[in-house]
Amino acid sequence: MTGTPGGIGAWYVLVSRNSNKALHVQGASTTDGANIVRYDDWNGANQQ
Repeated sequence: MTGTPGGIGAWYVLVSRNSNKALHVQGASTTDGANIVRYDDWNGANQQ
């Protein structure tokens, strides 16, 4: 996580306990219904 927890500009990385992979929003989409997949955490903007 970076920024102030719960504050403006804060972001979080969600990592699965089972796979140890981060959630990844395909194409860094910000629209409703965007595809979510699990990938290795590589600090991409679409994993924030």
